[in-house]
Amino acid sequence: NQQETAGDTGQEITTDGGSGTGGDEAGEAADPVENGNFTVPDNIQPGIYYDIPNEAYHAGPGVSKSQLDDIADTPAIYLWRKNAPVDTEKTKTLDTGTAFHCRVLEPEEFSKRFIIAPEFNRRTSAGKEEEKTFLEECARTGRTVLTAEEGRKIELMYQSVMALTECIAGEVDQ
Repeated sequence: NQQETAGDTGQEITTDGGSGTGGDEAGEAADPVENGNFTVPDNIQPGIYYDIPNEAYHAGPGVSKSQLDDIADTPAIYLWRKNAPVDTEKTKTLDTGTAFHCRVLEPEEFSKRFIIAPEFNRRTSAGKEEEKTFLEECARTGRTVLTAEEGRKIELMYQSVMALTECIAGEVDQ
């Protein structure tokens, strides 16, 4: 029985072997397993962990709610999704969804993990060179680059979620 909750920045794990970050409950450091720029401990204990990138959460040794749904449907689906090769072209498409997830649930982490590119005039040599230089600089930061249009859409969706949140919380005049 595992429960996954999406708070502002935390993930709650309620069964042994969950996903997240941190050492044991006594605060001791865990043995790290590298996941990109984020270290995922290999002896994660149940609990609530903050400041976990979504990729690190899902890369941990535990089973997520989505994975439990796959197992409930057909265990073979779970195993296939866990072990199937990754299509890097598709991954780029998923960056927008991951960025939106981060913008809503980890807003203080967004600028650390993503960068929104300015618009470049790709019809000119100067514009192409500016874009090339920008992308080279971004590659050194390890952040995911989003186009200006992707950034615009993410911000629009974020503002929409925040407007709904204010309505639900009763913060909007009736």
